[in-house]
Amino acid sequence: MSQSTPVATRSVEVVEVRPIAERDSIKLIGRIEPGQEVTLYFEVPGVVAELFVEEGDDVEPGAPIARLILDDYESSYSRAKAEYNAARAEWELYRAGTRQEDIDLARADHERAKARKAYWNDEYKRVRQLVESRAVSESEFQQVGRERDAAVQEELMAKAGLERAVAGYRKEEIANAAAKVEASRQAAILAERQLQKATLKAPFRGRIERRLADPGAYVNVFPMGGVPIVHLVNLEHVDAVISVPEAMLSRFGTGNEVEIASAVNPKLRGVGRVIHVGQMADRASGTYAVRARLPNPDGRFSGGMVVLADSRDVSPRNSIRIPVTAIRRAYGQSPYVLLVAPDSNQIVERPVELGPITANQVEIINGLSGGELLVVRGQHMVVAGDRVQYEAFNKAPIAQKRGPQP
Repeated sequence: MSQSTPVATRSVEVVEVRPIAERDSIKLIGRIEPGQEVTLYFEVPGVVAELFVEEGDDVEPGAPIARLILDDYESSYSRAKAEYNAARAEWELYRAGTRQEDIDLARADHERAKARKAYWNDEYKRVRQLVESRAVSESEFQQVGRERDAAVQEELMAKAGLERAVAGYRKEEIANAAAKVEASRQAAILAERQLQKATLKAPFRGRIERRLADPGAYVNVFPMGGVPIVHLVNLEHVDAVISVPEAMLSRFGTGNEVEIASAVNPKLRGVGRVIHVGQMADRASGTYAVRARLPNPDGRFSGGMVVLADSRDVSPRNSIRIPVTAIRRAYGQSPYVLLVAPDSNQIVERPVELGPITANQVEIINGLSGGELLVVRGQHMVVAGDRVQYEAFNKAPIAQKRGPQP
């Protein structure tokens, strides 16, 4: 009677599946922009007299950048100041009122005018009698009449001057003088501002990126804002402008942290915080511009640098990742893995739902919960139901090593 040949028990290597606490990560491309950036123009026209900076110079807020020829602006300011001082002196004279000595002088003028009027009135009467007796000519009489009329007018003017001196200036005159003072003051302020604008100053701390004009150039404020002088940037903090698809926009809320790394040199990295999320999608790409600000005191990040932005979930989640090589898939079937049942040492098939692949590992969405013995070597030599010997695979970071089993 013949005996059947026993089937050899195959050996496989396994890892114990363990969930890993991790934060989901999304990497998107972006570009670095300076935290502050401006092209400086003169606000007034003129000829550039001097530039005080060169490209690459560091400047402080308020530092002079360039200056126009100041002659016309200094002259206008001096004239405006003089007109203001004159208007103020007149207003103060009106407000102070008439002095007593001025009243006395006006009264004396009036008395002289009255005496002259009385003299020529008497002279006119006397000469008229002489004309009737033909002792004087008609022309002499007419000349006396003209003198009398002039004396009358002079007395009237002197009387009005005295009355005005006694009454003082009217409120309307004082108000008009005050208005002239205010108008001349505003003109002086405007002239001073124009003079100040003829010297271009740095609005913030930064570095001269480009010098765009030279001494002798004529600059105007029209059209299109005039002639650019310098381009100033501040890289003490920078903004990473990230293109984010709509489906991922919720991961980039204002205030969220984002890890920024150079696309060329991954060791160059920093952590920024989202300060603005664009509300309009780019028509070409359909993405939204998200701006994350990060400190850059040492100038590691430069303007225009291409970077990768890594956004991670705030709360970790448990995920299961296994080697890609452990996945089995027959033609037309769903993916599955092979497990070892520790109580019977038999191979078991387990359907799984796959997630994203990272490097040589794939995330398992459904099908494994942890604690299973996953076959990671020798799986091509066994099928479901086979009895096997197994030992722990010694290279899988997700596995707990298990000793050899019979």
